[in-house]
Amino acid sequence: MPDASLQPWIPRRAAVIGIGLLGGSVALALRRVFPDLEIVGCARRSATLEMALRTGAATEITADPQAACRGADLIVISTPVTSIAAQVIAAAEVCSDEALITDVGSTKEQIVRQVESNARAAARFVGSHPIAGGEKTGPQHARADLFVGRRVVVTPTAVTPERQFERARQLWQACGAEVLRMSPAEHDKFLAATSHLPHLVAAALVSIIPPEALPLVGSGWRDATRIAAGCPEMWTAICRENAAAIEAQLRQMTAALESLATAIGANNFAAVEHSLRQASEIRQSVESGRADASRPKNESHPAGESSPAGESSPANESRPAGESRPAGESRPEDQRQHAAPQHAADSRRENASKR
Repeated sequence: MPDASLQPWIPRRAAVIGIGLLGGSVALALRRVFPDLEIVGCARRSATLEMALRTGAATEITADPQAACRGADLIVISTPVTSIAAQVIAAAEVCSDEALITDVGSTKEQIVRQVESNARAAARFVGSHPIAGGEKTGPQHARADLFVGRRVVVTPTAVTPERQFERARQLWQACGAEVLRMSPAEHDKFLAATSHLPHLVAAALVSIIPPEALPLVGSGWRDATRIAAGCPEMWTAICRENAAAIEAQLRQMTAALESLATAIGANNFAAVEHSLRQASEIRQSVESGRADASRPKNESHPAGESSPAGESSPANESRPAGESRPAGESRPEDQRQHAAPQHAADSRRENASKR
């Protein structure tokens, strides 16, 4: 008998809790692949809900999370990281017994630990983090192609049913993404380095500039500090959830800056050049794709597509919601077209034949 966990999975009714930029983009991407999918959008503000309906991100709306989740076989939690675990546990109480619950939060370890304290929630949940976003918020800025060519980290644990991981993988592939499998701890350690620390460093750069110097800022300062314009509440919550890993990265950054200050103070410019050259080579390796050789093994690309040779990992790859891509940087979707999973294409053909 074939393994049921490996069979194509087509959700019938979904709930998106927090239907803003990311949640709305998930909804639009899924509706493009599964046109008959019912999606209940949930948010606190009536204006957000009305916009979700107007943009087509939701087929139904409600301000009540439990009402949204009742009977759903797919639930995506897209709320601030500090409330995700509680939302997952509450959703597990009313959703379908066969439901998949996942999220889009940029921290994982604490969320997973809290969810796994509840057996019913643990049997349905697998954490996800799409490494994608935009500089604007709200469902009016959601895009069906937001995840095309992007990476999504999925973080199952020893207690996660393999079927749930497989469904999450199919979900994100249907959205056009490449799936990476990591433990929650690995995810938080790596994202502290690639996303959380850069945001705090950018904020520090902004905080120390003299006001009278602001008229003189050029593209270098703007590029280095662009992400500092992100939502302070969201980033404070991320720091709270991933405090230990972020503190470790900040201390490494402090040591690196102290080393440069010591070398400059001692007129040791050979050491300064060595440090700058090393940084330049690593940064260029990211752009050329050489850094991908050591990245975690991807679970798979959408059906029919292999990993493109020389695929790069742009600086924007690790940006959470609220951050934009620098001007002139091409998007992966402009470079290649991703094929949706075969079962999704079959679903569309079946739907077309019914019309």
